[in-house]
Amino acid sequence: MLKEPYDPECLVPTTKHEGGSVMIWAAISWYSAGLRIALNGQITAIDYGDTLGKQVHPMVQMLFLTIM
Repeated sequence: MLKEPYDPECLVPTTKHEGGSVMIWAAISWYSAGLRIALNGQITAIDYGDTLGKQVHPMVQMLFLTIM
């Protein structure tokens, strides 16, 4: 068994994330694709609710118009 990959001398320490965050919303229906919405950093519950009401809800209504 090769142990070299686990040898500390063969490992390079890295940082995967620098503390930031991005949330991406996208919607796809059988008939079309919606917009992609990016929310950067931490958001509050109020921001989250505003985004749902102002951007996501109208997009879902447009994409699924034939179903509703």
